[in-house]
Amino acid sequence: MFMINLSNYSQKTSEYNYIKLFNKKISKKIIEDIRNGKKLNLNSELLFSQREKILNLQKRYEKQKILINNKPRNWVFWKIIKEKYLNFEIKSVKKKSSNISNKSKFKENICYTTFTKKIGFNPSIIALIIFEKEIKKKLEEHKEKFLSCAKFWPPNNDELEKINLTLKKKKVQLISVLCPDYSYKKIGKNFYSFTFERLNSGIGLGGQKLSESVQNIYNFLKKKKITFSHDIFFGDFEAYTKENCLRLGIKENKFMECVRQSKVEMKSISSANECELFVEKFTSKNEWLRKKQVHKTLILDKFSKDNEFEKLFLKIAKARRNLYGNWYPNMKSEDHYKLVIDQAAEYSLMGEYISYNYENPLIIGADHPLMRIFYYFKKPISVIYLSKNY
Repeated sequence: MFMINLSNYSQKTSEYNYIKLFNKKISKKIIEDIRNGKKLNLNSELLFSQREKILNLQKRYEKQKILINNKPRNWVFWKIIKEKYLNFEIKSVKKKSSNISNKSKFKENICYTTFTKKIGFNPSIIALIIFEKEIKKKLEEHKEKFLSCAKFWPPNNDELEKINLTLKKKKVQLISVLCPDYSYKKIGKNFYSFTFERLNSGIGLGGQKLSESVQNIYNFLKKKKITFSHDIFFGDFEAYTKENCLRLGIKENKFMECVRQSKVEMKSISSANECELFVEKFTSKNEWLRKKQVHKTLILDKFSKDNEFEKLFLKIAKARRNLYGNWYPNMKSEDHYKLVIDQAAEYSLMGEYISYNYENPLIIGADHPLMRIFYYFKKPISVIYLSKNY
């Protein structure tokens, strides 16, 4: 069956990486054999190590199995998981008629509740059942971690290491740079789409998302006795793009008037130390545009030489296709990567200014998380993003 050598494995990896060995493929095989009443082949070293738990699960399944119409085939296993984990909800969605197989005839699919944000990976069904104690321990540990205090987009390992090092210094400067208040429409629960029909003077979508989360972040830092400040900025540099102003039907001075009003609005409702415009705070328009071109040249150079870097831009452009399509409706979708390059230069330059002006900064992002990597393109800096809503 699945021959995996576990000799001295426990000395080389954590118990949670061991749980990952019970991956989706292995879990599926065990579940199918249990469900079909087959004799389980547990002779591999991996499965034999959990033999007793797997056999107990088989006995439990036999006692609980009930033919339920219109329920997913693994319904009993999900019921067992629900009994084990507090606040775990089984959510299902109806299948399209074309996706209902003649073999199963089930009309619903389980919406797999993700554990990734809490324990770093998504355990298989079997792992959730037989490693209940270990996973619960990890969930409890998560409650004491910074990632638990708000709905953050999961950082990668390098980002998480930087964040932890920043917080360990016990004195941190939180920085948030918000998009101008572009018009938008609601397209689903907690999900929106920018229309770019006009520029408003409120706090914008990003400002709303930040306002909903920031108090929990503050409370966590206070609980951990971490001294902090929080400076919020609006991206006034977006007024410098002529095409952007043309799309909105306004001139640069009107754009600046709107973002200044946004700054005042945010200052009136937040407890941040500062609410300012980014370029107005740190530099001048001419210096910003000059330095932006320097960063853009560096990014274009890597783009032309690094195939993986090029693929990343194309991936981001594809993910933001709807946004860019609304923003620049006359631009061909295959040219959207050019917008990513231009914006990447802005993020990289912001990262440089923040690194230079703050001793121990942590950027709390509230726009699209795919753009976060450009904050540290040129200068290393800690970045974490709130989950996207557009």
